[in-house]
Amino acid sequence: MYGPRQPPEGGYTKSLDKFKQLLYTCVCNERFNPMSPKNADRETRQRLLQAAVMLFADRGYKNTSVREICELAGANVSSINYHFRDKLGLYQEVIAMVADAMDRTKQEALDAAAGGTPEKRLRDYIRHMVRRVMGEEKNWLVDLIGREMALPSPAFGLIVEKGILPSGRRLAQLVSEVSGLPAGDPRTQFCAGMVHAQCFFFSGGKPVLKHLDPKLEFTSEYIDEVARQIAEFSLAGIRALASKNAPSG
Repeated sequence: MYGPRQPPEGGYTKSLDKFKQLLYTCVCNERFNPMSPKNADRETRQRLLQAAVMLFADRGYKNTSVREICELAGANVSSINYHFRDKLGLYQEVIAMVADAMDRTKQEALDAAAGGTPEKRLRDYIRHMVRRVMGEEKNWLVDLIGREMALPSPAFGLIVEKGILPSGRRLAQLVSEVSGLPAGDPRTQFCAGMVHAQCFFFSGGKPVLKHLDPKLEFTSEYIDEVARQIAEFSLAGIRALASKNAPSG
């Protein structure tokens, strides 16, 4: 009889941050496979996905073995082939969940920023995003995306199509309202991308900041100050780019 293996102390399930909860929601709802097997088969499939999310985020695709995933999930090694064809099929489904969670995180931040002037809404969006990406010890979503960006796999297109473009269009529209430029203008697209880049830098860059200042604590006050400075920098940059002539060609 197989059952889920308990992770080591301080391991993968110690702290379920909001990103990871989104991924678990996707798994439990079977968003990408509504015709999946029922009962015991479905439970095994869910455990495999949960284990794969954590291990792929922590070690990457190449450094994670099928045996390790099955051991953490408490499943037979052959269950990977049964449910996902192979390791790549499992990874592609994990990336699809990551893309969905990535988009929903940004959509929720945009929803939370509704109301007020475009400048206020952009500030609110940045604050909400920075709190999400910096406010947890472990961001599984950020780790997985970072690995996929560094070493794109055949599943990379899912990140772009499902995780970046839908919410990216909404953010570009908000930047357009701030700048007065069309949402499709290259400068608008550039500014929207830079807003996201700054927010996610301060998640992946936390070890660097801690190394530079070992006494630094990522308090809510510090995180809000990071968000404020990103917003000030972004708004100034948007206005500066909007004041220039449209790029030629």
